[in-house]
Order: sequence, then C-alpha cells, then structure tokens
Amino acid sequence: MRVRRLPADGTVGPTRLEYRRFARRAPYSAEQEREELWPEGDIAPDEDAEEGPPEPEDITETENFKEGYRQGLDAGIQEGYDRGSQEKEQELAAAIEEQFTSLLEALRAGAGVVAAENERVREDFEAWLPRAVLLVSECVLRHDAQTDVASLVTVVREAIASLGAGQPLVVRLHPEDYGLLSQQPPEAWANDLLTFSPDQTVTRGGAVVESSTQVVDARMEARMLEAARQILFPQDGAGAGPRTT
Repeated sequence: MRVRRLPADGTVGPTRLEYRRFARRAPYSAEQEREELWPEGDIAPDEDAEEGPPEPEDITETENFKEGYRQGLDAGIQEGYDRGSQEKEQELAAAIEEQFTSLLEALRAGAGVVAAENERVREDFEAWLPRAVLLVSECVLRHDAQTDVASLVTVVREAIASLGAGQPLVVRLHPEDYGLLSQQPPEAWANDLLTFSPDQTVTRGGAVVESSTQVVDARMEARMLEAARQILFPQDGAGAGPRTT
C-alpha cells in the first residue's frame, strides 16, 4: 500500500483521478478568455476606458409628433368650446323666446280683460249719460219755466212758427203760465188770431199749440224726449224743437 504524503504547507493537490479529469484542459489565461469571448475581428470593450456621451438622437420625428399632438389637442378643445357655446346660445335663445311668448300671451290675456272691462264701462256710461242729461235738462227747464218768462215766450213762439202765422191757433198753457202770457200784447206773438187757454195737464214751462189740422206738443216732457232722441240717435238729424203731429 502506497502512502501519500501531504505537502509541508498543508495544501492538498489534485488526486490522480482529478489529474485524469483535468489533464486535457489546462487553466485559461486572461488572454485566452478574452480571445474566446471576443473572437478575432471584434473589438473588446476597454473596461478601464470611460464611457463617452451618448450619441444625439434624431429629435425631428419626436418634435413633429409633439407638434401634431398639440395642434390636434388645441383643435379639439376649440371645437368643443365652439360646439358648447353654440348649444348654450341655442338654449338661451329658446329660453328667451319661451319667456317672451309667455309674457306676450299674458299681455294679450290682460289686454282682453281690460278691453272687455272698458267695453262694459263704456256701455254703462252710454246708458247712464242720457238719463243724466235728461235729469239735468229737466231741472234746468223747470227752473227756467218758473223764473224766466222769456224762456216760456220763446217756447210758445217756436210752436206758433212751426204751424205758420195767419191762421187761428189755440195755445194751451199751465194755469200759472196762462196768467203770465195772457197779459202780453198781441204784437208779441206776430199773430192776431191766437187764443190762450189754461190747461192743468200742461206742465209749467211748456205749451200745446193747435190748429184746425195740426198739433204742436211743446210741453216739457216732449222736449225732453226729443233731446233724448237727439242724444241716443244723432244720425236722425232732426232738431230738438217742438214735436208736430
């Protein structure tokens, strides 16, 4: 049996088996490793060399892309703003038109109510006015008939003139008026063929003048009716004088 001695430094070298295993492969040197990693024709990088600045990239394509993106974004924003503004304007115009239509309808309805009320007031006033005029006229005539002999004389003269002078006439008066006018001289009437007669049915301030064929009703009531007819039916055009039948 063969005994293997250990080296003096304590290390153990490769065994025979290990020699056989690694006999064909000698350890690589640094140069061999370099040649194996970087075959001939390739340039091995210099580990000690400092890295230089990176080569400048071509920024034209990038800038064009950014500019196109920005323009597209601006165009989209402007289009959205324009569309939104147009929609808002349309909504505002529709709202204003609706409010204006409602206001116009309210004004028309109010105008219709006012017009109807004005028509009613006008009709009431037109119905009241003749009565008021007649009432005032009656008061004035009665006052004149009782205090003014000249007014009574004027009424009688108009009645006589409507029948024509030169024919016998009968003038019927209220008894009190008869006492006043019967004392007037014949020259005051421009007719010498007058006959004055008292009549209780004739109101003061009026007279009834009769001929053989006609009668002139110049009583106060008849004159009031004639005045009312002139107020209510002015298109007839007849004067407010004594009524002849």
